[in-house]
Amino acid sequence: MNATLLVTNDLPTETLNVSNWPHIQGLFLADPQSAKPSRIDILVGMDVMDRFICTELRKGPTGAPMAQRTVFGWTLFGSVDSCASLALRLPSLHCDVHLDRALAKLWELEELPQKTHLTLEECFCESHFDSTHKRTPDGRFVVELLLKPNVSLGESRNFAIRNPLRIERRLAGNYDFRLCYNEFMQGLIEMGHMEMVSETTTEGYYMPHHPIIKESSVTTKLRVVFNASAKTTTGNSLNDALFVGPQLQQDLYLM
Repeated sequence: MNATLLVTNDLPTETLNVSNWPHIQGLFLADPQSAKPSRIDILVGMDVMDRFICTELRKGPTGAPMAQRTVFGWTLFGSVDSCASLALRLPSLHCDVHLDRALAKLWELEELPQKTHLTLEECFCESHFDSTHKRTPDGRFVVELLLKPNVSLGESRNFAIRNPLRIERRLAGNYDFRLCYNEFMQGLIEMGHMEMVSETTTEGYYMPHHPIIKESSVTTKLRVVFNASAKTTTGNSLNDALFVGPQLQQDLYLM
């Protein structure tokens, strides 16, 4: 089903007399029919307006709009004096709120927290955390991984090696993303989260990683994700071999 969202009525609300606006005469307007009522074709957010606005600005007499040059042509904005008095029509939104449901949710949020009853496995996880976690002199917390004794991990190094080789081929043709990827990995080394191993071994678990590229992002266009769900030769991953502790976050209530 196709739906159309009405942002506003036709603008302007009446045909305007532009003969009293000498400051726009001869300008190439982005909308040559801007003086006649018509529907709005596109809305541009303020977060991207700096890409379209130019420096030229023209002001007219009192009661006339200002003209701003953009990459699309000159655009008009501001208030306009009009002798006609048309009824102002505005779209409205009516929201039907179920008051009893909203009050019930509010009471649930205001209630005292209930006592959490943990399973034997969850109690074991909390006990392990209390007895093994420690804090280093630089302020970091260190926690031992709690592995299940009946889940075996196989060889994982070969897959972990093939993965960065595939990443190198993927980023070979994109200098910017390759630079971001290298800077991210170098940051892990500088923070002490990653270090060079002295010798290779088949013991332990090699965790593969891959970049997530989102070119539309304004801040971080590339981030690196470490995949603890990658299977070893036994068919088990590191996630499979770890105990799952109790839920620490509170449930979110939707009003």
